[in-house]
Amino acid sequence: MAQAVGKNDFLKYQREFNLGLRTNIDLSGEARTDSLVNTQATMGSTELATASFGQGFNVTMIQMAAAFCSLVNGGNYYQPQLVKRIIGADGVTIKTN
Repeated sequence: MAQAVGKNDFLKYQREFNLGLRTNIDLSGEARTDSLVNTQATMGSTELATASFGQGFNVTMIQMAAAFCSLVNGGNYYQPQLVKRIIGADGVTIKTN
């Protein structure tokens, strides 16, 4: 399937799903893995073939979960959040994500 799609579109989808980039989830210390995913310069036919089944590049679990969720959400990418809302001691909503 990756061969039919081609290298350019495969890399475009990788960027559109934010693989290798921070998701900006509300957790400290999230790592970028952009140096661990293929680029136009580093992807040949072998890398395209192995990347098609998830080998040869690294992404974080939250990047993969966010990408997968966008498929489930009809193709819409939403920034992952751990907290739906923050409620003060008096029961009033302080912030809603």
